[in-house]
Amino acid sequence: MYIFSPSQNAFYPFELKNECDAIGTWPKDGIKIEDSEFNELSQPVPVGKIRIVKEGQLPKLIDIPPTE
Repeated sequence: MYIFSPSQNAFYPFELKNECDAIGTWPKDGIKIEDSEFNELSQPVPVGKIRIVKEGQLPKLIDIPPTE
């Protein structure tokens, strides 16, 4: 199992929680996700897309907005 931290836009394996807690680096805003969600959400971002995070949500891929 993993957690996703929206504020850090990062994934953390739950098995590291005790070690991270000991040094104060475990994110307070972590959202538990299953391995299957991690596998889907942690893939490299495809060309033409960017990964965004809406507050308190999991990451989402969107099309890169056109430049002016």
